[in-house]
Amino acid sequence: MKEQVGFISKRMIILALMLVVFAAAVLYKIVHIQQKEGGFLVKQASQTTVTFREVKPDRGNIYDANGNLLVTTLPLYTIAMDPTVSSDELFNSGIKGLGDSLSIQLPSKSAKEISKKIKRYRAAGRRYIPLKRNVPFHEVAKFETFPILKKGRFKGGLIKENDTKRTKPFKSIASRTLGYVKDSLLVGLEGAYSSYLKGENGYRLMQKISGGEWKPIPSSEDVVPVDGADIVMHMDIRIQDMAHNVLKKQLQKFEAEAGCVVLMEVETGAIKAIVNLKRTRENEYAEVYNYAVGERTEPGSTFKLFSYMLALDDGLIDTAEIIDAGNGIYKFHNQKIEDSHRGGFGKITVKEAFEKSSNIAIAKLIEEHYGENPQEFIDRLASLGIKEKLGLEIPGERTPDIKDTDDPKWSLVSLPWMAFGYELQMTPLQILTYYNAIANDGEVVKPFFVKEIRRAGRPIYEFEPEQLNNAICSKETLGKLREMMEGVVSRGTAKNIYSERFSSAGKTGTCQLEYWKEGAKQYQSSFVGYFPVENPKYSCISVVYKPNTKKGFYGNIVAAPVFEELRNLLYSEQVAEMNTIDTVNYSQLPMTKGFGDELSDIAQELQWASNMDQNSSELLSIKNDGKVLKVKKMSNLDGVVPNLVGLSFKDALFILENKGMNVKVNGFGKVKKQSVKMGAKISKGQEITLELG
Repeated sequence: MKEQVGFISKRMIILALMLVVFAAAVLYKIVHIQQKEGGFLVKQASQTTVTFREVKPDRGNIYDANGNLLVTTLPLYTIAMDPTVSSDELFNSGIKGLGDSLSIQLPSKSAKEISKKIKRYRAAGRRYIPLKRNVPFHEVAKFETFPILKKGRFKGGLIKENDTKRTKPFKSIASRTLGYVKDSLLVGLEGAYSSYLKGENGYRLMQKISGGEWKPIPSSEDVVPVDGADIVMHMDIRIQDMAHNVLKKQLQKFEAEAGCVVLMEVETGAIKAIVNLKRTRENEYAEVYNYAVGERTEPGSTFKLFSYMLALDDGLIDTAEIIDAGNGIYKFHNQKIEDSHRGGFGKITVKEAFEKSSNIAIAKLIEEHYGENPQEFIDRLASLGIKEKLGLEIPGERTPDIKDTDDPKWSLVSLPWMAFGYELQMTPLQILTYYNAIANDGEVVKPFFVKEIRRAGRPIYEFEPEQLNNAICSKETLGKLREMMEGVVSRGTAKNIYSERFSSAGKTGTCQLEYWKEGAKQYQSSFVGYFPVENPKYSCISVVYKPNTKKGFYGNIVAAPVFEELRNLLYSEQVAEMNTIDTVNYSQLPMTKGFGDELSDIAQELQWASNMDQNSSELLSIKNDGKVLKVKKMSNLDGVVPNLVGLSFKDALFILENKGMNVKVNGFGKVKKQSVKMGAKISKGQEITLELG
């Protein structure tokens, strides 16, 4: 028994020794790999990792209603090099010339420094060296002529990686509404329609090489990305530009903090212009916040329309009824309400009270008829829909703040103060929507920005007007309200913008901001209305925040002139359109040059014979004898400014941006004049102004 135990013990000792030896061998191998072979194996792994990686598509464009380009994507490239693929003979004979050529493109580095860096990468076996980023399309061809690189991808190591830049040709015009996408931040139309604009990712087989970089390798299984769809807005950039300049001029005149103006099509709710400007630290005005959509404030006297509407529709008052507005000061439960007219209005009709904007009159009327049951007034407001969001397609709309009587902030003076637009909050676009209903025979339509979504030039989704309320009030009440609004302009608080030629109706608003605070008073000035009176086409609201009170703050003086100027400009155009006979001379072309695919469409539409046999991607010059469309390829103008007259703005922008020029634009339509003459040599970053017409 003892011998058997001893035998087993010896076996266990031998087995333990074997395990110790094996563990020591494994540990030795691990240390050897880490110390001796680790670098080589990591490098080899990094150079042999191959996988499919996403390829981003081009983001779709945004156009105005007339096809003017508002937001687009321009192609940019990263030029890189794999210095290990070329033969020793090719590399040694061409490296000096390559350094010289690259130093012209990279002026911050000398030819010697560049050559030395490329040699160092080659010696280390590193297969990717970025040469220049954000290269416009027209410069790519230059790199293809450089020593070594001109041998191409597999012999010279030239790597071209596509990238893009989002740009707004009209710069700051409507930039806040157009918006942007940054990481997870979705702003404006770019954010709202990002799922359409962004397109579908493709996939490309790529190899991970030294330095953690990736380079594409040929593969039949690559998936081509699908570019994003295009968005067509109802906005008219020509009207938008008018509104922008009119508002900016008024903000500068009154040294205001900010302001907005919105122009809406009465029948449909389509937004034709929306401007939001805020004063910057540099004392300029820029689009940094969408006030029309997101700025919820106490509206002041523009809210009186709703108070009168309910009382008239409920049969509690009539426009001919007399109300005593007193001497201009009246107390509700020890809270003083004042009228702007010194000495008060005395006894006036309900209609006159609206036209003269008496706070006391409407406060007394609403208190008298709804005072015993204030919630009835709130419920009637809710029945109009004004307590809810409009449901705009762009993000940022605030919910109206109209409290119920069980709200902790409700007090004995809440009802009379709400009657003239205090103790509640709405956004400018929400106010405009319900004023628009007065012009639209009582129908409330939802404001909307986008007309259609297009892919490859064809609509894939068209947006129709959306009704929110088919009848905001009775036809009888509607007629009375329209008469009252007309009276505001013809003889009331806005008589300063009255015109015999250009009829309009509306309501002024002057609201004291943060009136509970001590110190200097600050105001919000507004005007909202529609034109023309006979057959309303547009409704419009203008709001100016915190004007310099020494220069003026009443709505008729500060905000109404914005409405007035837009009314005059657009009303004149409408009359001109009605009196214009539509004549088209088909023997004259609308352009003198263009890209082949565009010219092919024109020839087909006009049923002209054509000598076109050029590639459709080329820029062609045009001649026409009325029967035959004659085109020819334009001469190579690399490095100089081409003749752009007759081109569409989109094509001109593409050409100039890719030549490295900074483009400014005035007007709308096709290029009729350029500030830099044809044939002039281009310097990088050079500015050129295009006059469109």
